Amino acid sequence: MLGSVADPSGKGLTTTYASMISAAFLPRYWNSAATTADGHSLMEANFSLFWGLALQCYESTLVSNDSPFDQFADGNAGALTATQKSGMSVFMGKGHCNECHTGAEFTAESVGNLAKTGLISRMQMGNGKLAVYDVGFYNIGVRPTAEDIGVGAKNTLGLPMSLTRLAQSGANVGTTLKPPISPTERVAVDGAFKVPSVRNVELTGPYFHAGGMATLEQVVDFYSRGGDFHEANIDNLDPHIENLALSATEKTNLVAFLKSLTDERVRFAKAPFDHPQLVIPNGPTIPAVGKDGGAATQPFASTLAP
Repeated sequence: MLGSVADPSGKGLTTTYASMISAAFLPRYWNSAATTADGHSLMEANFSLFWGLALQCYESTLVSNDSPFDQFADGNAGALTATQKSGMSVFMGKGHCNECHTGAEFTAESVGNLAKTGLISRMQMGNGKLAVYDVGFYNIGVRPTAEDIGVGAKNTLGLPMSLTRLAQSGANVGTTLKPPISPTERVAVDGAFKVPSVRNVELTGPYFHAGGMATLEQVVDFYSRGGDFHEANIDNLDPHIENLALSATEKTNLVAFLKSLTDERVRFAKAPFDHPQLVIPNGPTIPAVGKDGGAATQPFASTLAP
């Protein structure tokens, strides 16, 4: 992963952070004789900027696009089993899963989707009344709205975290809603949380913002029954959260389809998903994995005591 700058001993680098920063960034961001009030150089003061941009560039290379589903979408009809194909029909149809888990990224909160829909929009909520909401953030009845209002809360500066509420207050947040939100228009963002991608979802448990579901089977059961707090959350509830009454076969097929979204390179930490040794404070040390990968990542439920 570190290529030519990796020390042959396997520990550390053959270069310095200062050298890498000098090579990667314009001098105006690091080359100055001036220091901060507490004695740090410009390079030191901007180190968090350099680190953050470097991580952003690295993460942009981690594109999980070789799952069985991707192979099927590329024309390999045999990449999905009959069960998985039936599950895809549930995902796209009766289950309404693709209403929120949409596009190539399988989330309405992707940059590509927001470029099409805008950051905020109008929708009839579970109570049948029209409201403005943050696209990609939905109340699905995991917990009572008042218990954790999610994006409806305020940040440490006392400002709304919701773009809808910011726009309603008159702030310019880059929304394109037409007509613009009015000062008195109904807003439905309380209890709403960001829609995660379901790519590699087999490996990303426990599920939901509260971590209350250990398996995909439990997740599918949750959606099939229309959530756990449907009536309590009805004012802010996503309208697609309803009693789907999926059959046992439909549930099994849907779980099988969700597992078809796992990229085996991710499961085995193969390049580009390999990583150096990761030392976690107050946690385990994760050993380094080379480009050929290592042991398979196990679903969360497999780590639980019987």
